Amino acid sequence: LHLDLTEIGLIQAGFTDITLGSGLPTQAIVVNGTAGTLVFKDPLIINATGIGNTVAVSGGLNGDTLTVQGNLTNTITTLTAAAISMAGNVTVNGLIQVTAGVNVITAGNTANDGVTGSLRITGNIAGSAATGETLALVSESNVVVAGTVLGIDALTVTAGTDVTFNETVSITGNLVIHASGAVKFDKSLTLTAGGTLTINGASSVVFANGAMVTVDGNLTIDTETLSLLGGANSLSSTVPNSTLTFTSKTTTNNIMVGSAVGNELAGALNLT
Repeated sequence: LHLDLTEIGLIQAGFTDITLGSGLPTQAIVVNGTAGTLVFKDPLIINATGIGNTVAVSGGLNGDTLTVQGNLTNTITTLTAAAISMAGNVTVNGLIQVTAGVNVITAGNTANDGVTGSLRITGNIAGSAATGETLALVSESNVVVAGTVLGIDALTVTAGTDVTFNETVSITGNLVIHASGAVKFDKSLTLTAGGTLTINGASSVVFANGAMVTVDGNLTIDTETLSLLGGANSLSSTVPNSTLTFTSKTTTNNIMVGSAVGNELAGALNLT
């Protein structure tokens, strides 16, 4: 089955959803927006639940909402210079494989439209052993990555509220997070190849129990509250001349260093 740009444009709005694929095995579902952005006016469901099913997205893909139905062990969604942008939620089940180029997934692309998009990835994010594999995750609401992040060259996350990584994150490059809510790492974070960590505007940053942070470059953390629960050497850089910068996102920019627990300065970034 092949649908070109003209045929997709003939699909009128008003369907409950539009589904591509089924539960049959070994299906390849290809969404190619390189010749022109593909626009689906109703919720788009990509059914890749069958064993051995694959999804490939390249170029522009716009629409209402997007759900990739798959499973954690078999479904692979490959992004090649993909620009996915939805007005509402985006959910991807299974592995996301990032190839060379700039890849962007946006949930909630229209401000003040009454719809708040959230972005959830239930599986892992992995590179393809190429160079220049970058991924940007953008959401009006929260971003959740439930699986591991491994082998990509750069990751940028922009969220209207919270950002959560449930498993280990290992990137051969920079990690940049812009979030107004809580940023949480449940497992360890490792940045190699000169990778730097930058977190901007967070209400809180939490590295959970056992979560160690190791980078090859500088660390900059801008937040109201910082919790390092990984124990000794929770934050470290492998580069001798790297810098560690803490800033407070509050309007007064107060920072209290060395305050006793229970005597923290209200409205400040307290390093106890």
